[in-house]
Amino acid sequence: MHPHTDDTHIHTYTVTQACHALGALAFHSALNQVAITQKGDITAIVSALKQHPMHAGVQAQCCNALMNLVR
Repeated sequence: MHPHTDDTHIHTYTVTQACHALGALAFHSALNQVAITQKGDITAIVSALKQHPMHAGVQAQCCNALMNLVR
């Protein structure tokens, strides 16, 4: 396996998990929603959406995180 392929896989996995974590934090607490918003993490989530348009896992977790931030 090529090192670039491993790096890409690790990167997309990390982004997917980070968005999942933000979504879970937002789901469980209005205070977390405020903190995530104030820290600028919405920009990071939207950036991940744009950087990984063909990765279903990233897209799903980013959308879930955004949904939990506005509920």
